[in-house]
Order: sequence, then C-alpha cells, then structure tokens
Amino acid sequence: MAKHVVAPVKEIAPGERKIVELEGRSIGVFNVNGEFYALRNRCPHQGGPTCEGKLTGFVTADVPGEYTYSRKGEILRCAWHG
Repeated sequence: MAKHVVAPVKEIAPGERKIVELEGRSIGVFNVNGEFYALRNRCPHQGGPTCEGKLTGFVTADVPGEYTYSRKGEILRCAWHG
C-alpha cells in the first residue's frame, strides 16, 4: 500500500475534510475526532462527488418520539443522493 502526504495535520481540523488528487483519482481525506480516513471521491451509484456531501450523525429510536443522536460528524452522505 502506498502512502502519500497530502497536508500538514493542522491543515485538516477535526470535523473537516480536504479533497486531493492522487494518482489520477480524487480522494477525500477526513479528520474524524483526530483520526484520519481517506475515501475515493466517487459515488459507486452514479459517479458523483461523494466526499463533497454533508457530514452528519446517526439517529436511532427505541420508541417513537424518543431519539438518540450519536456519531456526530462521522456519517458521510453522498452529495448527489443524500
């Protein structure tokens, strides 16, 4: 596996992203609570720019009307498909 330096750590703050070009591919690099993750910026459904989508959380409900919101900023929604 190849490793690439895309930015200084301080350039991608927690909860932020940077989209870069590597070896002809668009890649989104995300800082999730101080850990970095990379994802190809291409929706497998229609080729849209997935990494430009909204960062959200996860909603669960054990019973109607009582919701729990967790994993804030860890869920990426496709820019085209939500």
